[in-house]
Amino acid sequence: MIDEKVMLLRAKELSISESDAELTKKVDEIKESCAFNDGFDKIMKKRKVDYAQWKEELRKRIILEKLVSVDVNSKVQVKKEEGKIYRRWQRGMSTCGSDSRKGAGKGRSNPEKVDEG
Repeated sequence: MIDEKVMLLRAKELSISESDAELTKKVDEIKESCAFNDGFDKIMKKRKVDYAQWKEELRKRIILEKLVSVDVNSKVQVKKEEGKIYRRWQRGMSTCGSDSRKGAGKGRSNPEKVDEG
C-alpha cells in the first residue's frame, strides 16, 4: 500500500494520469470481454463489488502501468546477447518434466548458466 502511494506520487510528479474518457474505454473493453460469460453486471453483483471503488482501483492500476512504462521500461536496456541467453533459459524451463529436448528437467534457475549447444 505504501509502495502504491509512492508510485502514485511519482506518477503525479511526471503528470501521468488516466482521463475519464480513457478509463471509460477500458471499462467498456472489460465489459465486452465479459459478455460471453455471465456478463459484467452479474459478475460484479455476484462478487459483491462496489462499482465506483472498482473503477477507481482500475484507474490506479492503469496509472501504475503507465508509470512503469515511462519511468522504468524506458530506461531498461537489454543487450542482444542477454536477450538470447534469457530466451534459451526460458525454453529450458518450459520443458521441465519432458525429455523431448536437450536439458529438459534439469530445473535450471540461473539464466546466466545456459548451455550454448
